[in-house]
Amino acid sequence: LHDQQQPLAARKATALSSSPLPLLSGLPFNLFENFGGEKPPRFQSAPSKFFGFLWSMATRTERVKQAAELTKSTKFDFEEVQHLQSLYDVLAAGKKLSRDKFREVLHKNFNMTDDYMMDRVFRAFATKNENGLSVEEWVQGMSIFLRGSLEQQIDYCFAIYDMNGDGFIVRDEMFVLLRQAMVKPQTEEDQDEGIKDLVDLVVKKMDADHDGRVSKADYTQVVKQDPLLLEAFGNCLPSQKHVDDFMSARTLDNFSKSK
Repeated sequence: LHDQQQPLAARKATALSSSPLPLLSGLPFNLFENFGGEKPPRFQSAPSKFFGFLWSMATRTERVKQAAELTKSTKFDFEEVQHLQSLYDVLAAGKKLSRDKFREVLHKNFNMTDDYMMDRVFRAFATKNENGLSVEEWVQGMSIFLRGSLEQQIDYCFAIYDMNGDGFIVRDEMFVLLRQAMVKPQTEEDQDEGIKDLVDLVVKKMDADHDGRVSKADYTQVVKQDPLLLEAFGNCLPSQKHVDDFMSARTLDNFSKSK
């Protein structure tokens, strides 16, 4: 009777203090600290499994939510986003996706061999931090790389070709880009002369306002008139065959086996 007259909070405290799991109400802390730091025999593995289950469920829920959001902001459906998330997990191995791993993807899956161009593509994907790609940057970048509209790919390609980010592709930048793309002739002198001639031709074709450089407006205007000039300064987009192959289940299997 005396116990029943106690306030409800006091009765709860009394019940907890006599329970075999006195800190059950404080799960985020140390479940077994009242047992001298040792787990009672009957609960040796239950907490780790319980918290592992909770962590797994929370991670899965967050990943599904992330996939739904990326489906809205990219050109992938839900299953395709999940495919890219899984591929990211294999490549990144619990960290951000590194520059080297990204270059490996470009080389193995898209037959890109130009180190300089692969580095420029990485920088176009890395909108927040060049130390590595987040899963969001990976999926959003792939959306433009694989399926971007002409306008999106104009922005993407121009950002790659505009090496110093000043809004123009100048002759020196054209020379570097085209030099990387050309097959080397017998002598370096012949190559340089050939590239200078090629730069002159490109400027004549793409410099719409005739100021000796290619602005974003120049590039956009010319490419919309002739989309074949989108990659005028070097290959930085995949073929349709490479796109189809990359989005197949084989890609995930191949990287999983080579991990």
